[in-house]
Formats: sequence, C-alpha cells, structure tokens
Amino acid sequence: RCFYTGKIITEENCYLDHVISQSTGGNNSYKNIVASSYDANSLKNDMSVEDFMRALYKEDLLSIAEFNALKQKLVKLQNGELVPNEATVRQAISS
Repeated sequence: RCFYTGKIITEENCYLDHVISQSTGGNNSYKNIVASSYDANSLKNDMSVEDFMRALYKEDLLSIAEFNALKQKLVKLQNGELVPNEATVRQAISS
C-alpha cells in the first residue's frame, strides 16, 4: 500500500519515495524511504512531507482520520519503528 494514501500499489505503479527529498538533505535510510504510488510520488515531487500531507487533506484525498494516522505513521518511520521486510526489499530491488 502507498505510505501516503493507503491505496493499493502494484509493481507497475510502485515507486520508492524519499520522505525528505535528497535535494533538501534526505538520505537513503529506511527511516526516509517509503513505497508510494506513482500518483502520490508525482504529486509530492520535492514538496516537504508536511506540505504534501496538508495538500492531500485539502484536496480531499485524505480524511481527517487518515491525515492523523499518517502523521502518527510518519513519527514511527522517523523513529525507526517501521522496519522494512528484508524479503520485500530484495524483491523490489531485483524487479
């Protein structure tokens, strides 16, 4: 599922996104990379994650409950509490 929207993603529309863009100092740590849909990745572009979340909410792409859940998920990611599944990562890299 897309980290930002929760929508189902497939191999065809799955993109790895830097939560904090590399152009603003983001790294390649598991604490900064998430799976996102092509649409979410394209919309976010180099926007800060906070601005992107607000934009999703303002455009009615996230409900207030989804917005709040995403904020909590983001904190867990940045604290290193959301550790990627190694098998899934290897599969994504090889495809």
